[in-house]
Amino acid sequence: VAARALTDLSSPQVEQAALAEFISGGHLARHIRRMRALYLERRDFMKRMIEETMPGLLTVKDTEAGMHFVGWLPEGSDDAHVSREAARAGLNVVPVSAFAIAPFSRPGLLLGFAGFPKPVIRRGVLQLAEVVKSHAVT
Repeated sequence: VAARALTDLSSPQVEQAALAEFISGGHLARHIRRMRALYLERRDFMKRMIEETMPGLLTVKDTEAGMHFVGWLPEGSDDAHVSREAARAGLNVVPVSAFAIAPFSRPGLLLGFAGFPKPVIRRGVLQLAEVVKSHAVT
């Protein structure tokens, strides 16, 4: 209570009332439906682009949830090295090995799709294809 008194005197009632109206008016549910459809479209587009540009070099599976998926590199590839090379090309892909305490069984890259329109996804996948073709073990 003392800490709360130091930061403010009450909850933001106007903002809470506006948010309650937004939710009860169905706006949040509509927004979520619209975003799910948009993210699904972007996910499918990115997956198709990867399958077309990097067959056998980067394998992706459909995801049931989330805003990213893992692109699995060929065995023996160094996902951290591929990630660094992708960063040099202006891409932000995270190596799966960064999430492992012990050596991970297969190298991969965490690929985000939700925040990008199709032209950006296309450009990014084409750039990533060049990096993967140059630096993944085949």
